[in-house]
Amino acid sequence: MKRISVLALGATILLLPLMVIGQIPNEGLVNGILAARKKEAAMLQQYNWNRRTEILQDGNMQDIRIDLMSCPATGIPQGSMINDIPGKLPGGFIRKKSAENKRKELEEYLGGIRKLVDQYTLPSAGKIVDFLATATITPGTTPEGTSILTANGNGVVTPGDTFTMVFDGKTMQAVSVQVSTIFKGDPVAVTATFKQIANGPNYMQYATVQATGKEATVNIHNYDFVRND
Repeated sequence: MKRISVLALGATILLLPLMVIGQIPNEGLVNGILAARKKEAAMLQQYNWNRRTEILQDGNMQDIRIDLMSCPATGIPQGSMINDIPGKLPGGFIRKKSAENKRKELEEYLGGIRKLVDQYTLPSAGKIVDFLATATITPGTTPEGTSILTANGNGVVTPGDTFTMVFDGKTMQAVSVQVSTIFKGDPVAVTATFKQIANGPNYMQYATVQATGKEATVNIHNYDFVRND
């Protein structure tokens, strides 16, 4: 019995350096990602930009809205509408009134969707930061040979969601996000891609949201970033 214990102890001692070696790089990757996101969140506050939101339902364009955006110290973007192009409504008083009511309901619903997207994609998004602080980061390589890091999780922002975020292996900046979640009882899928501003923050450039319960698609595009100083 003592011999077995000694052998087990010896094996543990031999494996310990390998275990430590395996843990330190992952911790370093996590810290690198968190540092990059903190820097991006601070830089984003120095910019104004435009956000274009397209709302489609049953394949028909319901609304195109353009907002002038900014990000105060709270980290939560604020916008003021600068243009709104509603889709064409059907003819006839009753059909038109019904379509107007449905469109208003859809716009209110998708206003919440935009906020949900921010919770998954903003560099200052608290629940994502908390998740990344303890996440297992998996290194990998794209078919093109680019080094990437991938974080996967469940129940990250809302109970039952699935979340995948890919980072550039060199800069530690976000590359893409994929989310499957529930919003107001409906299944929602989010895909987003990121872009780097020259000498500025990494930001979500495009996002597509599929809200199958509403048979709706939301396309979000952030662009024309200008420093506000």
